[in-house]
Amino acid sequence: MEAQALQWTDQFGRTYPYLPYVAEPIADAEIAFSSDAALAVAEASSSLGSVPVLPVAGIASVLFRSESSVSSLIEGLGPGPRRILEAEIAGEGEIDDEGARRVVSNLEALRDAMKTEIPAGPDDLLRWHRKLMAGHPRLSAESIGAFRTSQNWIGGDSAGPRNAEFIPPRPEKVPTLIDDLVAFCARTDLSPVAHAAVAHARFEVIHPFVDGNGRVGRLLIQQLLRRRLTPPSPRVPGVGGRSAYRE
Repeated sequence: MEAQALQWTDQFGRTYPYLPYVAEPIADAEIAFSSDAALAVAEASSSLGSVPVLPVAGIASVLFRSESSVSSLIEGLGPGPRRILEAEIAGEGEIDDEGARRVVSNLEALRDAMKTEIPAGPDDLLRWHRKLMAGHPRLSAESIGAFRTSQNWIGGDSAGPRNAEFIPPRPEKVPTLIDDLVAFCARTDLSPVAHAAVAHARFEVIHPFVDGNGRVGRLLIQQLLRRRLTPPSPRVPGVGGRSAYRE
């Protein structure tokens, strides 16, 4: 299916064409990897298999915080461990550190994701987003826990998609593409690492939220690995092998 050029008029009165990405269904698609990609999957699978099983309590709780901190750091949020702990202890109305608040929200969403069975459905993704983005100062209440209803883009400028590096699918395609992703996540014919990698890549292509796509996508990785490899704690970049994130 070929992309159809649409017209965009920005707040400066500039009108120009743009091409949203057309995503083909992957629920039943045959997934093939290049030799380099297959080797990377094998190495990652070996690394994950060598990580010792950890008890749910103790060090596992530290890994939850480490994963939430790293995921937030990728988004430019880097509060220290003390600030995060203080935010966890404080009541909801007592947290005055927005960066720490976001990490705590990430932690709550991660715990939820790790308990969610495969496949995570649309309602699960929306719930994770609500936990992650609740009270976000730059998002409207209507955008939190809801799939986007407007066109978004990656790169370029805030005025429009003219110079964007990537333009996700049109907003009206999002529900169907999410349903297709859910069906893909129910598959069992791929290795856990390959399964999680493709699911994550497709989620980021869809980019179904106004903001928070990177963090929800990383929750999806953890949820799939948790349920298919049955580790009791999340996988943290740099623990048990190569970094899981290359962004």
